[in-house]
Amino acid sequence: MSDPELQLRVTVVRDESGLQALQPAWESLEVQAEAGGLYVTWGYVSRAWRFLAAPGDGLWVLAVHEVLQEGQAVQGAQRLVGVLPLVRVAERHHGMRLRVLRHLGIWEGDRPGLLALRDADRVWQAVWAHLVAERREWHVLDLRELDDGCWPLRALQPPGHGFSSEILPDIEAPFQRLNLGWTRHEASRADAVRTHRQRRPRPPDLRITVAETPEDIGVAFGRYLALEQAQVQAQALVQAGAGVTLGGDPRR
Repeated sequence: MSDPELQLRVTVVRDESGLQALQPAWESLEVQAEAGGLYVTWGYVSRAWRFLAAPGDGLWVLAVHEVLQEGQAVQGAQRLVGVLPLVRVAERHHGMRLRVLRHLGIWEGDRPGLLALRDADRVWQAVWAHLVAERREWHVLDLRELDDGCWPLRALQPPGHGFSSEILPDIEAPFQRLNLGWTRHEASRADAVRTHRQRRPRPPDLRITVAETPEDIGVAFGRYLALEQAQVQAQALVQAGAGVTLGGDPRR
């Protein structure tokens, strides 16, 4: 008889009750994880799903447990060692309706990646093996803003198993340089961007400030929301007092 060994077992959480049940183990993993960040935490993912999901979106959280297994039998308790929070959305590409899996944390987040206790490569491999086994459930896996050198970028070119892949350069820079004033920042934008902005209502009293203390962050965020509300009212996207719209999308 073979000795028991640790194996990785992947399950998919596809509803809010499953998400709630996973909370204690997920939050415990966040404290110990060697790989991860804000946008793969239970708190962020649960709130993003609650407030940003559109009708028709499907929760698709891959939970990776380490189990002690002997043959086909699982021995002892399972320990959560990895989480890849995805969402399944329906999109049209080239006239075809496709089921697309992508990071849930990309909604208003940045570089969500993977949450892993240790050995992120092993967790990625387990996740990919599960996705391959469930390939009838999806058509496109869209993993954006991956860190250089991570397992998918190394191992999935080509991915094999009848899949094809495309890797695009990471060219987005969603931040404002602090060593430029607003006028110089505007001048550095492309002509089309400047023309588009000139056609939109201009919020009053635009300026760049730097938050240097925790208290400054609260003040800056309040000012940001006020500017967004002014944009909403000026563009008549929603009635005054009905909420804040970020990026032209009422969910945000």
